[in-house]
Amino acid sequence: MGYTIGAYFNAPEANRESFTDDGFYRTGGVVRINLDGTLTVIGRSNDVINKGGEKIGPDELEALLIRFLRVKEVAVFAIEDHIMGHRIGVAMVTEGKLVL
Repeated sequence: MGYTIGAYFNAPEANRESFTDDGFYRTGGVVRINLDGTLTVIGRSNDVINKGGEKIGPDELEALLIRFLRVKEVAVFAIEDHIMGHRIGVAMVTEGKLVL
């Protein structure tokens, strides 16, 4: 079993946000429960893109896009959208032209 701090010193607001009532630390990790009962880490709650209520993990899209032969680097991020909440932004470094 791992260890973490029990509380932040002199920071009641941070403690309320970071710890549950029974003392568990809120990591901010977002997971998906698979059909076989295992968990897959999707990303961090502050990184998740909310597109019309659908939660999208940037790490999952980055892992998919980096598989393209000419993609050398990729970053997926949220772009604010006043109707949908977020749109998906992608920045890529490619080697030569890439047609998606």
